[in-house]
Amino acid sequence: MKNTLSGVPGFLLVVCKVDENERAKDDDFAAVSCLIQNLQLLAWEKGIGMVWKSGPILYDKEMHKAFGLKDDERFAAIIQTGYPDEMPKVKDRTPVRERFTEL
Repeated sequence: MKNTLSGVPGFLLVVCKVDENERAKDDDFAAVSCLIQNLQLLAWEKGIGMVWKSGPILYDKEMHKAFGLKDDERFAAIIQTGYPDEMPKVKDRTPVRERFTEL
């Protein structure tokens, strides 16, 4: 784990508020997720790679405490950032017209 973490040039820890209202909580998390994706797209335009990570560490109360999160906050993502050594191969994409059904 230490070798993996030390090989990443930068980390961005994304935090969002946790509303007591379930609907507001879902809307807030969706908005933060959109923000992360837009940030990734903007960074990629500058040649900066970003990998969005999640997992048990995001829910670890000791991690929350170590980073000073308040009771009404949570991690939304850990983003690894840096300039890639090589460009990833472009994947085949499904045309958008095949993803949606017109009603």
